[in-house]
Amino acid sequence: MSFVAPAMLLGLFAVAVPILVHMMHRRRAPRVQFPALSYLLRSDKRVARSLRLKKWLLLALRISLFVLLPLAMAQPFVRCGASPVETGDRLPASLVIIVPDGASTSAADGSSTVWDAALDEASDLVRDARAWDRVAVVVAGPQPVVEPAEATEDHGAVQRVLDDLAPRSAGVDLGAAFAAAVDVHAEAEMPIRRTVLVTDGAIGTPPTADDAAGLGRFEVVRVEGAATNLAVSEVTREVTDDGVLIEAVIENVGPARTGVTVTLEVGDQAVGAELVDIGENSSATARWTHRFEAGAVHPVRVRVDDPDGAIADNMRHAVVHLDRGVRALLVSGDPRAVAWNDELYFFERAIEAARAAGRPIDTNRVTADALAGVDLAAWDVIVLANVGALGATDVARIEARVREGAGLWIALGDAVDPDRFNATLGALLPRHLRSIKTLAETEAADRDVMATRVASFDATHPVFRVFAAPGGESIQAATTWRYALLEPRAGAEVRTVATFGDGGPAWIEHDVGRGRVALWTTTLDDDWTDLPIRTAWVPLVMRGLEHLARRGASAGIDAAPGEPVTIGVEAWDPTAVVIRGPTGPPQVLEPIAGRAVAQPDVVGVWQVELELAGETIDAPELAFVVNPPPGAGHPAVLDDATVEAWTVGADESSDATGSDAPTRRRSVWPVVLLAALLALYAESAVSVRRRVWSRMAEQWRARRSAKA
Repeated sequence: MSFVAPAMLLGLFAVAVPILVHMMHRRRAPRVQFPALSYLLRSDKRVARSLRLKKWLLLALRISLFVLLPLAMAQPFVRCGASPVETGDRLPASLVIIVPDGASTSAADGSSTVWDAALDEASDLVRDARAWDRVAVVVAGPQPVVEPAEATEDHGAVQRVLDDLAPRSAGVDLGAAFAAAVDVHAEAEMPIRRTVLVTDGAIGTPPTADDAAGLGRFEVVRVEGAATNLAVSEVTREVTDDGVLIEAVIENVGPARTGVTVTLEVGDQAVGAELVDIGENSSATARWTHRFEAGAVHPVRVRVDDPDGAIADNMRHAVVHLDRGVRALLVSGDPRAVAWNDELYFFERAIEAARAAGRPIDTNRVTADALAGVDLAAWDVIVLANVGALGATDVARIEARVREGAGLWIALGDAVDPDRFNATLGALLPRHLRSIKTLAETEAADRDVMATRVASFDATHPVFRVFAAPGGESIQAATTWRYALLEPRAGAEVRTVATFGDGGPAWIEHDVGRGRVALWTTTLDDDWTDLPIRTAWVPLVMRGLEHLARRGASAGIDAAPGEPVTIGVEAWDPTAVVIRGPTGPPQVLEPIAGRAVAQPDVVGVWQVELELAGETIDAPELAFVVNPPPGAGHPAVLDDATVEAWTVGADESSDATGSDAPTRRRSVWPVVLLAALLALYAESAVSVRRRVWSRMAEQWRARRSAKA
C-alpha cells in the first residue's frame, strides 16, 4: 500500500488522546465490608462488569476513529493489474519509438544489419498502433532527432520516415533522447503515454530513473546484435626523418584473433598492410612509415577486416598536416658576436621553448644585407628585428610576399630612425613612426620607477587571449622604458591590440592583401623592455608567429557525427566559412568572434573554405575529420535492473500525470473514511446511557400497544 499524502500519517500520534482519557477515568472505589448489603453488592458487581465492557468498547472505537481519520487523509492506494477491457478498450495514446543510432547497429547478419532489424521492429509497433494513436520516432544519436517533428495520427507518414532513415553510426545520448520523447508526449497532449526503446543493448551512458519520468508506459524491444567486434579506435601521426610515422590502435571485443589484416590508405589507394595478433578483449598496434608527396594536407584511412562485428568502426579517418608548422625568417638588424647581446637572442630562446612544447616552428636567421639572396616564398612569417634600413628591392619583395598571405612582424630598436623607416616601409607600416619616447635611460637607477607597463589589451585577440586567464598577469608586470610614438592614420583599418599605461600603443596590426603586418613598438631584446626575461615572453612569441602565419586553432579535430565542432578562424577574420564533407551539400557558417560552429553528420574528412573580401580561398590547415566514437561499435548488454529502474520511473510519472501504465492505481481512502464514519456512529451509540435506551424502548412498546 502506498500513500498520496504520507505526511498526514503524523495524525496517528493522536491515538494517545483517548487512551489517556481512559486512564484518567479509571477510579477505584474504597472497599467497606457491610454484610447487610451483600445482596446489593452482588447486583452492583453485575452492573460494574457491564460498564467495564462498555468502557473498553468505547476505547476501541475512539482509538479506531483516531487511526482511520489520518489514514484516510493520507489517501492510501494500491496497484492492481488492468483488466482486459481496460487494456483493450483504452483511451488514445501518444506512442514514441526510440531507436539508438550507434555504430553497433552497423553489424551485419547476412544481408541485413542490426539497424535494419531495429527499423523492422519499429515498423511492427507502428502497424499495431490504434488508428487514433499519435506516433513519432526519436533517433538517439549525439543529438536526438524527432521524425516527424511531432507525433501524428498519419501512421503512413511515420512508416515513410522509417523507410528513409539512414544510420549515421554516431554515439548515443539516450538521456537526451528520453528528454525529447517527454517533450513529444507533452505536445501531443494524449491521455495515455507509451514509450518503446528498440535497441541491441548499446546505449552509451545509461540514463537514470529520473530521466525516464514522463515517458508513461515504458517498454524495451531487444534486437540481437553482434557478439564480437574489431574496431580502429585511434590513429596518431608523427613526422620523423624517415617520413610520417602512423600508428593505429585496434581493439578486440571477443576471443583472441590471429592474422588480422590492417590496411593504411592514403587518398583512395592502399599503401600498406600489416598482420596483427590481438588477444581476448585486448588491443594491438599497427605501424607504418610513409613518405607523402608534396602538399600540406593528406587524408588517410586505417581499415581493419572484421566480417562479424560492426562495420562503422572498421575504418578510421585522419588528416596528416605536413605544413601545420610555422616557417619564420628572422632578419637581425643588430647582430652581435656575443650571443646574449644579439638582437634575436631572447626571441630564438622563446622559439626553442615553443618547440619543446610541441609547436613545430622552423626558422632561418639572416642579416639585412643577406636578405636579397633569400627566397621569401618559402617562409610564412618575416621578422624584422631592429632593421634600420632596407633596399627598395627587398621592401618590394617583402610587400609582395605579404600580399600573397605571409605575415610580417616589425620590431624596433636603436638602429631605427623614424623618418628613414617611414620612407622605407611606409606602405607596410600600420601607422608611421613619430618619434622614440624615452621614459628612462637603460642604466638609470630609477628606470623601473619611471617605466611604463602594458596596461590594457584585447582579451579576445588570438595573441593576447592567454594573458586574460589566471596567471597571465606577467605581461602587465613587465616594464618598458622606451617605445615609439605613432602618427594617426586616417581611413586605414588598423587594430590597436595592446597599449601602455600612458596610452601609447604596444601592438598594432593591419592586413595587407591576404597577409598581416604587426608592429611591436619596442624591442625584441632587453634594450628597451624587460619583457623578454618574463614568463609572458614565450607565449607572446609563439602565439604571435602562429597568428601572423594564420595557423588555425581547430586543425586536427576528430569529432563524432552530430557533435558540435568549433573552427577557429580568428587568424583570417572571414565573412563566411564553408565546410564540405565527403557527401552532401556544403554548409555555410557565420563566424562569431573568430569562431564558426558546425555540426557535421557524415563520417570522413571535412574541408574548410573561407570567404575573404569577395573571394573564396581554401584553408587546408583547418581540415578536420569525423569518426564514430571509440567503442561505439562494441557489443553491449542492457541489464534488466536498468530497464526496471526506467520502467518504475516512467510509471511513477505516469500516475502523477494521469497517463496509462501497465498497472492501475486503486484508491483505498474512501473505504477507510467510511470505516471512520461508522466508528464515529458506533461510538455515539455506545456512549448513550442505559436508561435512555430503556426509555426509548418503553416509548416504542407504548406506541405499538396504542396502535393495537
